[in-house]
Amino acid sequence: MSALSGLTGNVFIYKDTVTVSRLPSALIGGVVDNYAAARQADYVNVPGLIDIPASVQAQRGGGVNPPRLPTDTKRSDWFILLLIRNAAAGTVKRGDRITDQLGRIFTAQVDYAGSLGYRIQATSEEA
Repeated sequence: MSALSGLTGNVFIYKDTVTVSRLPSALIGGVVDNYAAARQADYVNVPGLIDIPASVQAQRGGGVNPPRLPTDTKRSDWFILLLIRNAAAGTVKRGDRITDQLGRIFTAQVDYAGSLGYRIQATSEEA
């Protein structure tokens, strides 16, 4: 296998796996913007979006908040890339929880689906 042959498959670019989960609609009914005091155990896996190839990439964060308060923290932003053949447009939604093979949990903030697949902007749920 040549070094370039893996570039077209899932070997180099999509080396991670992720599972997408969300709250059942019964738990978010009547709640504004899908916010609820939910536990991870309340989320259910989305059929077809379990252990799919992905690329989880750290996004470089910005600087310090201008007031420089002691409680100011940088957000932990990430990009999660999914191929269109693994996750059709419309299957991942804002607010979905995404868990990778390392057990890291992310929340989808921007769920952009283009012609090649998803480019999800997410925040980490772990400190």
